[in-house]
Formats: sequence, C-alpha cells, structure tokens
Amino acid sequence: MSIIGRVLVLVACLVTSAGAFAATDYPTRPIRIIVTYTPGGASDIIARLVGDELSKAWNQPVIIDNRPGAGGALGLEAAARSAPDGYTLVVGVSGTLVIGPHLMKNLTYDTRKDFKPVAMLSRVENILVVNPDFPAKDIKQLIALAKAKPGELNYATGATAFQLCMELFKAETGVEIAAIPYKGDGPAALDVIAGRVPIMVSSVGAQLGAVRAGKLRALAVLGANRVATLPDVPTMSEAGVSNYLAVGWNSLVAPAGVPDEIADKLNREVNRILELPAIKSKIIEQGFEPWPMPRSEFASIIDNEYAKWGAVVKSSGIQPE
Repeated sequence: MSIIGRVLVLVACLVTSAGAFAATDYPTRPIRIIVTYTPGGASDIIARLVGDELSKAWNQPVIIDNRPGAGGALGLEAAARSAPDGYTLVVGVSGTLVIGPHLMKNLTYDTRKDFKPVAMLSRVENILVVNPDFPAKDIKQLIALAKAKPGELNYATGATAFQLCMELFKAETGVEIAAIPYKGDGPAALDVIAGRVPIMVSSVGAQLGAVRAGKLRALAVLGANRVATLPDVPTMSEAGVSNYLAVGWNSLVAPAGVPDEIADKLNREVNRILELPAIKSKIIEQGFEPWPMPRSEFASIIDNEYAKWGAVVKSSGIQPE
C-alpha cells in the first residue's frame, strides 16, 4: 500500500474511533429539544414525556424549547443552524417536514439536506367522516355518488394537510369533490355535523367523540391498519382504494452533521422509551400511536412522503405561499 493509502486508512480509523468515543461519552451536558408549537399541544406533550425519560436514563437535563411561528418553520430553522453535536434536537412533524416545504416559499432549510432522522415518535391516524344523513354508507358508495354527480359534492377542510388527504383520495379514485375551506378543524367539523357540508377528513382523536355519539359516520381510516378505538371502521385499502395511505406523525430530527453513532444511540433509547407501558398509554391519550422504528426506516418514510406529497400538491393546483 502506498504512503497516501496508509494515511487515508489511518484517517478513516481515527474518524471512526472518534465517532464511537463521542457516542459512548454522550451526553455530558443538557440536551435541548425544540418544539415548533406552543406548550400544551400533542407534540409538546410527547416531547416532554420522552425528554423526561431521556433525562432519567442519562442523568442529564432535557430542556424543551418552544419556538412556534411560521407554521413550524421558525423552530426548524433554529435547529438547522445549531451545532451538529447531538445536543440540539427538534420535533419534526409530517406537516413541516414533508408537506410544508411544497407549500411555503423562501424556506431557509431543506428537509432532506439539513436534517438527520433520529427517531420517529408517534403517528396520528386520520379518518374520512360524513354527516350521518349522507346517503353513501361506505367508500364504494361515496365514489359511485361522486362519479354520478361530478363536481356537485363538497368537503370541509380546516387544515391543508387534511385537504391534501382528500386531494390524494380524488387522485386515486378519479372523483371530483370541491374543497370548502374553514379556519380550523373545529368549525369544519361543526358544519359537517350540522349537514351544511357532507364530508371531511380529520384526525381520529379529534372526531372520536362525535363518531361514537353518532354525530358523524366514519367511512374509513387512512392508515395501513385499523385503529383500536374504532375497530369496526375499515382502512381505505380494505374499503376498496388500494395503495392509499395518509397518516400524520411527529419525530425527532437533528442537524445533518450529527455523527451517526450519536443519532443511533438516541434512536435506541427513544425506541425503548416508546415501548414503556406508561408512556404508550399517555401518548395514546393524546390521540397518537407510539411508532418506534430504526433510523433507516424513518429516513425512507421522509424520502417517500416528501415525493408523494409534492406530487399531490402539484396535481391539486395549490400554490405555495
């Protein structure tokens, strides 16, 4: 081997050793978790639950730093500019990591280049509901009705993420159903319950009470599996729309330069925490499902959903703002 070759091998060994040592030693000081929303919301609560357990396990404070604003962009920008040493993490949700970049102009960060996936925290199941008096009793009947009356049906939407779920449904089924925008999911649900608009997509947690009370009828959940709180409601795939998947989620990501060894150590510990019975029950109380997985799987979800929702935004004609 040449002198240059031996030097390169030595450098590689030193870098690998340094990374391994950093992971073994980590953490030696407080960890900051940026939450891109105000205190009290589901993402904030889950971050605090996980942060408390990390602090107990590693005997280091975990500080929750709430940075709301610009649809989550302010907190993500702050995290992207932070030192890539594992001491600053940020809660990244599907809306800000894989949907928002297609809807917002002039972002100062790139989801796929500026962040390293650390750990998935939880997923939120979405659901398609209708007014109880709506004539379609299942998804196949909804599709048939929409095709029989193209452009005559409307759906209520109080969030862009839910609108995109319906736009994906339209693209997969070839139906035309017009969006009626609302200033929030609550007002949208009230009008569907009242019968002023027949259809909407929302989260299971937000509409569980109305469905159980008979004020809304659930036609399908939008994830890969049925949900424990509504076991009789089929998935969209079971209802006849194959390959349809639209779930929300929240996660922990770090600045892109964080060593893999540290990110892996965080992933293992967070996955352990998510399996604790007390933590699982508290996350479920927020309307979420714990979702532990390897970092490689999380990275694939980001790549696949970034491309998927970008295509949906483009086909829907929704313009970035």
